[in-house]
Amino acid sequence: MLRHHYQVARQLSTRTRCHSWLLLAMLTVLLTITPVAVFGQSEPPPSSQEVIGFDLTLLDADGLIGPTTGKRAVDYEYCIPDNADTKAEVAAIDATARIMVGSRGRVGCVQGQVLVLGTTHQPDFLEVLRRLADLSYVQRIEQAYFE
Repeated sequence: MLRHHYQVARQLSTRTRCHSWLLLAMLTVLLTITPVAVFGQSEPPPSSQEVIGFDLTLLDADGLIGPTTGKRAVDYEYCIPDNADTKAEVAAIDATARIMVGSRGRVGCVQGQVLVLGTTHQPDFLEVLRRLADLSYVQRIEQAYFE
């Protein structure tokens, strides 16, 4: 009888160790998954300054750049998802927004996106750019160069 108890105790000990290793392995896998999946955290959204790829400090109060005798507006470009909701949202923010279907632009819009062009020569251009940069689907806004 004593021998039987010893064997049962030994089996339980082996099972416990196996379960411990299994639990440890599962925890390791869970903790190596991105923090989003485990803890519901995500990276903070990029700031407006990180999304806007040109120097806004070079612009005057009217959104113009250059010497006094040769001021000009800065044109910019960015990509948005190709759907009516995003187009309407962008148009409501930026009165100068022009949707350029079929063009990738220098920013490299991909399939399912459309290129949008805008200009800084408009009232409250800094606020317009900030609001555009804060849209979750606008990854970057770059200066547009026309050749």
